Amino acid sequence: MPDLSPQPPHPQADRTAGANGDGADPLAKLHRMSRTAGLGTQDYVAINVAAVVSALLGLASVLALVTSLLLVIPVAGVICGLVALYQIKDSNGTQTGAPAAWVGILLSVLFAALVGGRVVLDNMRTRSDREQVIAAVDEFGRKLAASDFLGAYDTFSKRLQDRVPFSEFEAQMRSRYAHERHGKITSLRSKGRVMIETDAESGARFATTQLRIEMQHAPPDEPTMMLVNEGPGWRIEAWGWFPPRPQQISPAGR
Repeated sequence: MPDLSPQPPHPQADRTAGANGDGADPLAKLHRMSRTAGLGTQDYVAINVAAVVSALLGLASVLALVTSLLLVIPVAGVICGLVALYQIKDSNGTQTGAPAAWVGILLSVLFAALVGGRVVLDNMRTRSDREQVIAAVDEFGRKLAASDFLGAYDTFSKRLQDRVPFSEFEAQMRSRYAHERHGKITSLRSKGRVMIETDAESGARFATTQLRIEMQHAPPDEPTMMLVNEGPGWRIEAWGWFPPRPQQISPAGR
């Protein structure tokens, strides 16, 4: 007759069952778990540092409006923002901060565009002013070469006309033209280099350029001429033969 009494479990059978995943030993499955298990949960998500830096640089990019030398700030903001977006995308959900990175990128691009546009406009304006200055000097030279002293005098600024009346200007020019060591001006023109400055207090704009004056009986002269932006164009403020007053040495006229 078969033995019906309970038999104790066989140790080898229990180990086999645990290894097959049927029950007993939960630790046997650990090697099958993903190494990233749980990393996508909120407890493990961190804000990307580069995204925060990009946002701060985007806000600081407003300083570039003070001087174009600080354009390095928005450039750094864009770079940090792009790095942050790449790191966040590659983090498998463990990092966040994409909105901050985009804010930094957009602010940096905005201020860089404002500064860049202003620089372009300033360069265009400066180039136009230089062309006008050279044209004003050439006109003055043509009138002197034609002995049109009244026409040349009309190219003077109001301050120069107040300081030097036409009678004085005409008398000095005729004296020079009649002098055997001077003679008539045959050519007067700018040498091409024009420096433009703006007075911080009054906002007046001044230009200086070196002249090349050729005369009948004298070697060429190369004095410096100062012009001021007065009314619709540039007018002669002072030059070597009619220098400014001592208090007008600086462009601001101080």
